[in-house]
Amino acid sequence: MNILVVGATGVAGSAFVEHIREQHANGTCDWKVTGVTRRSQSGDRQKAGRNEAQITAVEPGSVSYITADLLSDYGSLKALRDITHVVFAGFVPAPDFAQQVAPNRDILINCLRALDGNPLQRIVLIQGMKYYGSHLGPFKTPAREDDPRHAGDNYYYAQQDVLEQSGIDWTCLRPHVICGTTSIGTPQNILSVIGVYASLTRAAGRALTWPGTAESYSSINQATDAGLLARAIAWSLQSPDAANQAFNVTNGDFFRWQHLWPKVAEVFNMPVGEVETQVLSEKMPLLSDDWQKLIRQFNLQPNAMDSIAHWPFADYILRTGWDVMASTIKIRQSGFSECSDTEQMYLAHLSTLQSQRVLPS
Repeated sequence: MNILVVGATGVAGSAFVEHIREQHANGTCDWKVTGVTRRSQSGDRQKAGRNEAQITAVEPGSVSYITADLLSDYGSLKALRDITHVVFAGFVPAPDFAQQVAPNRDILINCLRALDGNPLQRIVLIQGMKYYGSHLGPFKTPAREDDPRHAGDNYYYAQQDVLEQSGIDWTCLRPHVICGTTSIGTPQNILSVIGVYASLTRAAGRALTWPGTAESYSSINQATDAGLLARAIAWSLQSPDAANQAFNVTNGDFFRWQHLWPKVAEVFNMPVGEVETQVLSEKMPLLSDDWQKLIRQFNLQPNAMDSIAHWPFADYILRTGWDVMASTIKIRQSGFSECSDTEQMYLAHLSTLQSQRVLPS
C-alpha cells in the first residue's frame, strides 16, 4: 500500500501517521506514506524543500512529506506515482458553514485530478458529527449512518457526493471531538484548549469553573481518541466490509462534563468551581501575556497561545447544550470493535501534555 495522507499535521492525519511510524518501528507494517501539508516538516521528519512543489522520495517503511496548497498548487501532486490509497483529512476554514462548502469540495476534487493515472483503490474521508447537524441544535440521537441529511449547507455532503461519483472505493469515518497529543500545533484541539484555560485559571488563584453553559455541563457527550481513530483508518483502508460505507467511530461510551470536570481539576491540582458561562473567544486572547509568563515560569515549550488554543472552537464545543450521541454498532458489526474509556482518555492525555511541558503540571 502506498498511502497519501492529506492534512497530515492535523489531529486525525498526524495520529494516523504516528500509528504507521509505530508499525514501521515494530516491523508489522511496510506501507509507504506521503503526508500532504501546507507547511514543511522539521526535526526527524523530511522537509519538502524550498520549492513548495518539490516532493521528497517515498521509500518502503518510511514517511515522507510534501507541502502543497490543494486550492492553488495541486499540480505538484502530479509527480506522485503508484498511490493506491488516500486518507483525506484536509480542511479549509471559512467564516461560516455555507462558505466552507466550495473550498472543501474543491480540495478533494483537485486531489483526485492530481492523482489521475495512479492505481487508486480506496479513499478514506474523515467527516464528523456535523454530518448529522450536531452544530445546528438538538438532533436525532443516537445518530445512525443512514439518518437523512439535514437541510442547508454542509461540505461533508459535497465531499461525499464527489467520492460516490468518482468510481473509486471510499469509506467515510465520522468521529467526534478527536483527542490526541500528536498535533498540539493544531489550534482546534480540545485538550490544549482545556489545558490552557485551566492553567491560566489556576494562575489567577481561582477554582476551575465551567466556562460553558449549565445545559452543556449536564448534556450527554462523546469523544474519539486519536489513536483509536488512527487504527480505524488503518482498518478501513483494508477491510472489504468498509468499501463504500460510512461509519461513526467514537470511543463507544458517553459522558457528562459535570462528572468529568472535577477530575480535570485534580489533574491541575485545583478546586473545582461552579458553572460560570463565559465567551472564551473574547476573554482568553486578552491573557496571552499571562500565558507567556507561565511558559517562562514552568519552562514550557514556547507555543504561543493562539497556536494551540482556538477559542471560538472552545466556545462551540463547551457550549453545546444538547446531547451528542452516535451509534457505533455498524462499525463494530463490520469488524472494528475497539473502544476506549473517555474519562480516562481525557485525564491521561492532559497528563501527557504536562509531562511534555506543553502544559504546566
